Order: sequence, then structure tokens, then C-alpha cells
Amino acid sequence: MKGMNLVAVEKMDVLMEDYSKIVGLIHSVAGDMDRLIEARNTWEVFFAEYNEDPREIPMIPEVVNWIKQSLAAGIPWFYFMRTAPNSMGLRTFMVTCCGDPDPEDDTRYLFDKNRVMEFVNKNMENLESFTEEYGIPEAVSLAAAEDIMAVVMEMLSGTFDAEPSEEAKDRDKMMGEALYRLSELEKLYGLNPKVREYFSDGRLYYSYLTGGGYMGSIDTINYDKRYAEIVRKFEEETSFLVYHVIEHEDTISLLFVSDDYSQWQEERPSSTGVLAQVVNVERYENKCGFIKLDVIQGALRRRDNRVYPNLKDGVQNEMELSDVGCEMVERLEILENAGMMTDLDVVKIYMREHEMCYSELLSVLGMETCVVDRLSADSEYEYYAKCVSEQLDQQIYFLMVARDGTLAFLYISDDPEEWEMEKLDLAEYRPKAIVVDTDEMTASIERIRYSMVNGGPLCNL
Repeated sequence: MKGMNLVAVEKMDVLMEDYSKIVGLIHSVAGDMDRLIEARNTWEVFFAEYNEDPREIPMIPEVVNWIKQSLAAGIPWFYFMRTAPNSMGLRTFMVTCCGDPDPEDDTRYLFDKNRVMEFVNKNMENLESFTEEYGIPEAVSLAAAEDIMAVVMEMLSGTFDAEPSEEAKDRDKMMGEALYRLSELEKLYGLNPKVREYFSDGRLYYSYLTGGGYMGSIDTINYDKRYAEIVRKFEEETSFLVYHVIEHEDTISLLFVSDDYSQWQEERPSSTGVLAQVVNVERYENKCGFIKLDVIQGALRRRDNRVYPNLKDGVQNEMELSDVGCEMVERLEILENAGMMTDLDVVKIYMREHEMCYSELLSVLGMETCVVDRLSADSEYEYYAKCVSEQLDQQIYFLMVARDGTLAFLYISDDPEEWEMEKLDLAEYRPKAIVVDTDEMTASIERIRYSMVNGGPLCNL
């Protein structure tokens, strides 16, 4: 059985009569003859963003125009279009270019002989030109044409229903929803756009961490056969569609689109998290709920081990900042301007989630790196921050961990007249901090020095 590559045509491309993405996809495949041969008759082409339109594709003027103009643009549909019995792409294109609704049976189409011949001849010309340009073996090109013509003859024999099956329509809608959610994950968290690009081509990817948990990576789900099998069983048992997977310790989280349209709004990603099926790979335990997310180098990561029963929908309102709050934001921006580089937006994390971050020197792939993370990622640091906040009057806003494990909490004094000088000291890498010796269990206010080590601020006592 041949594979399937999902090719989603975006609405903006339809409106602009733009074929550059299709051409780019063809060029990327055609660069490798083995891939090019494997790609024959595998494309399932669909218009995801028109899923909510009550009209069928042949009734949408701009889509009809895009399809017809694609032939003039030389797109070799007869080479790439999928021909499996449940495939709708080629059938939709043929109905659009050559068919008219049957006046006696609106579930069928009648085909105009002249338009069919024009459609077939133009596609055959494009196929011939494409075959010659890329040196495709004649037997491969001939097989593509034969498979396509079998579908054409089936439709002309009157066995093709105009209305696709409910199952096919549902799957198309789920695909469109999945691509929308991946787009939202890009906007909300910075997920690598290639995940959506690969998924539209029929390839499911997963996010995972390397370098001690501080380097993000993405790879095809088949990279780990256990993960691929878990996804296969989940989709088979539920009829849901998995659109991304996140590895976290000994679990994987399956981000999915359910087959219940009424639940889609609840399932969609928000700034607070996303619905997922969390599976323990070793014990095969399952739990469905919401997980909280961050991103590292384009890969999603879970912020913690918890699976939440629910999360607030939508973007949280940024806190109304007091004068002290505004001062904290200014100082975090000073650290960023000094060279602090992290995928975490420490300012937004403070403003939206009321959480501070910390920096610590670690070995990442054998290289000393001062990494930045949420305070909640380390329960010990979180505990000491709570103790400092409860026992001292100063407002703390960032933690730097020294090489020897001493904690230096940057703070804002309770005297606004000191603030300008404190910001100047911070910009000059010599701020005052609440220094906590965790061995002696003592705390004192001292002037510290810090330096940027591979993008993170390292405290030098």
C-alpha cells in the first residue's frame, strides 16, 4: 500500500493565485530520485481553511479558479495525486474542472466530454514536461498515468458520488483543525513551523530535549518505534487525530483532535496549556488532561509533571503593575539587554503568571552554560525564594546561583529614591543582592558581580 502525503492549500494562496509552496514542495522532493519515485500518487490535496464553508469545493469560485489556473501553471497533478479509493483530492479536481451537478440527482455529477478531454490532455502535457525535466524513468511516469486514468474512467462510468463520505469529510475537518492548532502553538509558544509543514505532508513529529534537558529537538515519530505504536493504537481505538507529541521524562503527551466538534474550542491550545493524552511509556498508564508548556529552541516541553483537570481558557490578563512591578520589568529588561538569552520570556512569565526565573551554571553537551529556567522547575530554589519573600521586606525578582551553590536574589529596595542607582549598578554588572548560604542557613545583603556565560547571567561572589 502506498503512503500518503497530506498537502494543505492555504486560503491566502488561493486568493493570491499563489503556487510557490506547491512548486517548492515539488522541488524539495525532486532533489532526490528515490524520494521522487516514492512520492508518485501519494498526495492528498485539500483546502483546510474552507472546512467551515457550507459550500462544496466545486461551488467556491476562488478555489475553482485556483485549481484551473494550477493546470496553466504546469503543476504535475497526474504524477503526485493520490488514487486510493478513499482519496478525494483528484476526484474533487476533476469535478471542479469538468463536472456539473446532475439536475435529477444532486448527489452526482455529470461530466462534459470536451472539458474532460481538455482536463486530461493538459495534465498529460504537464506530466510529460515534468518527467522530462527531472529524468523520471518512463515506467514510473507511465504507472502514474495509468493509476490516474483508472480513477478518471471510474468517474466517467457514473460510479462517483458528488458527496464525499461522512468519514472522509470528518477526517478533512480534523486535519484542518490540527493544522490550525499547530499554527496556534507557533504563535503562543514559538513551536518550530516545520512541525506544521511536515504534518501537512503527512508526517507526525514529536518534541524532545537533549543536553541535559536544555536543548530542544524535533524528529519524526518513527524515530522511536514505541512512540509510533502508541500513537497508532490511540488513533485506532479512539478515531482521534494526533497532531504532535511531547516527550517528557518517561512519558509522552499526545496532542490530539477529537471527533467531537463541540469539544474543539476546549481542546485548542491557549497560553495556559493544551489538552493531551499523557502515556507512561514504561508502565503504559494513560491520563487525559491539560499540560502546561514552554518552548526550547522550537521544541515544546512540559513545564512540570502534573496533568491538570482543567485550565483557564484564553490568554491571561497581564497583571496591573504597581510602581514596584514596573520597576521589576525594567530590571529584567536590563538583564536581557546585557546579553541574557533564553527561549523563555522572563518578562511575560512575571507579568502574566506572577513567576520569577533563575539562572544556573550547568554542563550542556560538555560545555559550561548558564541556563535560565522558571523557579518552579526547581523545588529547592522555589522553597528558598518563598522563605526570603516571607522573612524580608525587599521585593525579589530574579535568582542567580553561584558556582558553589550560593543563592543571590536580586531585589528592589523599599526606597524609590534608590531605584535609579540600583538599575545603574545592575547595568554595570554589580548589583546588590540577598545572598543565601544554604549550608549555613544565613542571609545577608551584599554587592555581587555577574557575567554572561553563553547567554545566562552567572553570579560571581
